[in-house]
Amino acid sequence: LVNLTRFKFKIFNNGARNYKCCPPGGTYVKEETPNNLNIISDELHETIIGLVLGDLHIRKRFKNANLVFKGSSKHTDYIMNLYKMFSNFCKSKPRIYPAKLGNKIYHSVAFETLTNSEFNYYHNLFYNGKKKVIPNNVSDLITARSLAYWSMDDGTSDRSGFVLHTNNFTKQEVVLLIKVLEDKFSLNCSLHTRRKTIKTKEAYTIYIKSDSWDKFINLVSPYNSSSEI
Repeated sequence: LVNLTRFKFKIFNNGARNYKCCPPGGTYVKEETPNNLNIISDELHETIIGLVLGDLHIRKRFKNANLVFKGSSKHTDYIMNLYKMFSNFCKSKPRIYPAKLGNKIYHSVAFETLTNSEFNYYHNLFYNGKKKVIPNNVSDLITARSLAYWSMDDGTSDRSGFVLHTNNFTKQEVVLLIKVLEDKFSLNCSLHTRRKTIKTKEAYTIYIKSDSWDKFINLVSPYNSSSEI
């Protein structure tokens, strides 16, 4: 995988759940994961929990759900590692997509799974309609592996600590996550607030303090292959 202390990427939703993405003017073909692949291992379960706490999008329309992954092309190695983990649930390999922002062209790498009834469990847990939420039993769900993938997905090192970017969750949800990190993993954390401005809403992040850095790294490093941690 990638260096946890330097990695940051985004996961993105860009289509209808039960349908494969296609170019403009093309047709959508409904595709389901074969029934013999309707098995999610304990390792994948813990990984999905961590990723959905970050930016993983679980998309649902009609009966079943799928997982949608997208990140900057700078983090292709990480996306490819995720693809290897979920390839049994995919038909297409990751692809690179250009996007124009202002006068610059950026590239992202993305893939998505086929729809699968097994993914409905995670959508039901973490979504209220189209809004992602934190379930009350999150303490029972998150493991050290989950924390590692959450951190790689949506975290950055900051000074001598670490920030989990929980910006899209409510203050109450972020406080609950902090309690889980403190009670379950004995990590010393604090709530950081980004004040509301004309262009941005008030948002909340989790800061894992420097006195918990070694404990945090010991928890997540078994699930990160980088030798730089």
